[in-house]
Amino acid sequence: MKSTRIDISEYSAFNEIVGDFLSQRPEIESYGPSLYSIKSVEEAISDRKGFPVDRTSLCNVIRSQYQESGIDLSKEKKLASQISLLEDENTYSVTTGHQLCLFTGPLYFPIKILQVIRMADDLNRELKGSKVVPVFWMASEDHDFEEINHVHLFNQTLEWKDYQGGMVGDYSCDTISDVLKNMTEILGDSENALSLKELFSKAYRSGNSLSAATRILVHHLFGEKGLVIVDGNSAKLKQLFIPYLKKEIEGNETFNAVQETNSSLSKKYKIQVNPRVVNLFYLRPNSRLRIDVRDGEYFTEGGEVKWNQSDLVKEMVDFPSRFSPNVILRPVYQEVILPNIAYVGGPGELAYWLQLKKSFTGFKVPYPLLSLR
Repeated sequence: MKSTRIDISEYSAFNEIVGDFLSQRPEIESYGPSLYSIKSVEEAISDRKGFPVDRTSLCNVIRSQYQESGIDLSKEKKLASQISLLEDENTYSVTTGHQLCLFTGPLYFPIKILQVIRMADDLNRELKGSKVVPVFWMASEDHDFEEINHVHLFNQTLEWKDYQGGMVGDYSCDTISDVLKNMTEILGDSENALSLKELFSKAYRSGNSLSAATRILVHHLFGEKGLVIVDGNSAKLKQLFIPYLKKEIEGNETFNAVQETNSSLSKKYKIQVNPRVVNLFYLRPNSRLRIDVRDGEYFTEGGEVKWNQSDLVKEMVDFPSRFSPNVILRPVYQEVILPNIAYVGGPGELAYWLQLKKSFTGFKVPYPLLSLR
């Protein structure tokens, strides 16, 4: 079979910054990690050894999340073994994440998952003394319902129209029956179609949240391949993030670091994301409210809730589950609670990860290797 090699920096589908990173051009070198390789993985593991992760809490939360979704770990030997591996200090993760797209949505959703599974398999063959587990991070705290509420199938668009507000992971699947009915009609009655209908009906059944539905679906597709699914929307996991929440408020850590990086990067590259002074949302039933600050007063958009700095920090310490990191701070949260060495993302994701290295340095959190899906 004939093949043609293309310089990745000339491939127009990528942001220029991503092309330059993959080509390891000198002007981008200081903003990102080394390219993914066995040598760089070994270096990432070495960096990780000096950063404590509460593996016991992490694994207990993961087990609880599966059980709450109705997945019996006593019947899932491979999954149970993978979760137990994460408790070992010589085990690390390679991670990807995605929004909770209906029925997985676009093809790159499963492609990213397959990539981390393959990476973990390869590393487990080549590394000595360390194990690697593939992880899928569910973006359950995202609130952009219009980005995830539809799927394109055989030139038709199926849309879930029940906007419920707040984090999409908390959305109830009680109103999704019409979408399921339309999908079953489109799929037909082939053996594969009937299998998919059964799976979707089980995952998106009435009473499930969208988080539970997505976990059931992704586990069915990839659980036997060793994938572990993590939902960051956890009070216990957010307790581990309290010191970083405090630093975000008291030191404007993210804003200062990313602003400095953007000032330099913008001389050549298009900036993917801009930091806020406060890179957090406040969670209330059916709402996820941006937190702003003006003249020393912190408040949610619309002014519904207000704090001075000390009161805000106290609420973070007492109730960390009420706070949700935005797109810039979420990667730090992920890397604090996971023993992670590499992240797989699309071009847009890698573009903003390349803006965050200085922020990771400020928080004293290891910055992972980056791999393009």
